Amino acid sequence: MKPVFEFLKTTPVKGFLILLPVGLAIVAIEELFDVVILITQPIASYFSGNNFLSGTAIAVVLLFLLFFFVGFTARCRTGKYIGRWLEKAILEKLGIYSMLKHFTQQFNNNNDVEGYLPAVLTDGDTQMLVFIIEEHINKRLTVFIPHAPMSVSGAVQCVGPERVRKLNASRVDILDCQRYWGLGTKELLERS
Repeated sequence: MKPVFEFLKTTPVKGFLILLPVGLAIVAIEELFDVVILITQPIASYFSGNNFLSGTAIAVVLLFLLFFFVGFTARCRTGKYIGRWLEKAILEKLGIYSMLKHFTQQFNNNNDVEGYLPAVLTDGDTQMLVFIIEEHINKRLTVFIPHAPMSVSGAVQCVGPERVRKLNASRVDILDCQRYWGLGTKELLERS
């Protein structure tokens, strides 16, 4: 009787945890679409009167054309120049922008980039997925210990090399384990 009760208790919870991200994505897409309609409705009303469906279609087409124009402009020399200027004049003055830009550039799944090497830090009988940031002259290592599930924050420690083991894994493998609250860590550690 106990296994049946356990099954009846855990199955709906598992279903909820599977459907929760899907539901959140649907809500986010609906909200984004509502914002797009709100922004483009005044423009669309000039073309279609007050017909909501045709107004929505025109709004989506106009938004697509705007995205296409901005993307196309960003590819040409003038667009790149303007983009670099905006980045230097405005965005780099926001501390969080520079940090996030550097952080995301490190995680392009190219392990040839210096820094952010996947590793395991051992602390007593505890092991933590970390990134080796740099090696010091005295052989100590600076490691970044990301927090789950959002790996953009965490702790930085300087530790002895005997406590750190490099992993045969990509940065994305580590980030996936973090994002899914440790799921996949067993396989990651077994293959390294």
